Amino acid sequence: MSKLKNKVAVITGGNSGIGFGIAEAFKNEGASGTITGRNEVTLNNAVAALKSDFIGIAGDVTKSDDLENIFKKTSDKFGKIDVLVVNAGGVVDGLPMADIENITEEGYDRYMDLNLKSSYFTVKKALPYLNDGASIILIGSSAAHRAAPGMAIYSAAKAAIISLAKGLSLDLLPRKIRVNTLSPDL
Repeated sequence: MSKLKNKVAVITGGNSGIGFGIAEAFKNEGASGTITGRNEVTLNNAVAALKSDFIGIAGDVTKSDDLENIFKKTSDKFGKIDVLVVNAGGVVDGLPMADIENITEEGYDRYMDLNLKSSYFTVKKALPYLNDGASIILIGSSAAHRAAPGMAIYSAAKAAIISLAKGLSLDLLPRKIRVNTLSPDL
């Protein structure tokens, strides 16, 4: 019940689904920190369920200013961050996954922005606020390991997350920051 006692975590997309489950598990192990999400209603409900251990900060991980706000507010409240879970991603609002014949260049860009680019810049924006020796967990997907019809862009972005984690691990080695990827099943 206390593996993460006195540890500060930030979980993007922690307002629902896998992200909320991660936040609950972290809370149960003694962590405190921040969950993020774009939907204020689910964010407020998640914070209420987590009690006083976590705060919610509304933000869109595809927006640099929102990321900066998330990490600054977290640091102001809790101090340096020990664990960053980069979970936000998935299906783009209003743009269902589709096959190559039906995805536009704009659709491609929006999927890559949400599922790859935002992960990279979430880590980059977090760096000044992370303790040396911190842990970064990038949430991938089983889609990175097996193809499915209509999911080529999403699968490619999640496969890139695995490679990103390997590269970031080397970049952050001098600070002893670990970077790992989890690939939950769809």
